Amino acid sequence: QALDQAATNQDVHVVVLTGEDSAFTSGNDVNAFEKRDTTTSEPPASIVFLKSLATFPKPIIAKVNGVAIGIGSTMLLHCDLVY
Repeated sequence: QALDQAATNQDVHVVVLTGEDSAFTSGNDVNAFEKRDTTTSEPPASIVFLKSLATFPKPIIAKVNGVAIGIGSTMLLHCDLVY
């Protein structure tokens, strides 16, 4: 949702993604895959997020401050600059 808002906000020129403390991302909670509602046609939130990254119309900078596990590694591939 934040990316969608930033995409249309004229005051936002670039997005910087960073982690907290000594980790950029810790990956998805694998247990959440078992709890996912498979009766809906909605794609998983992780897919929606990656699609938002891939189609984002402004530059995205990743400030990687530690490990990038799981989807965090994938999301770096969609950033314009990884630092």
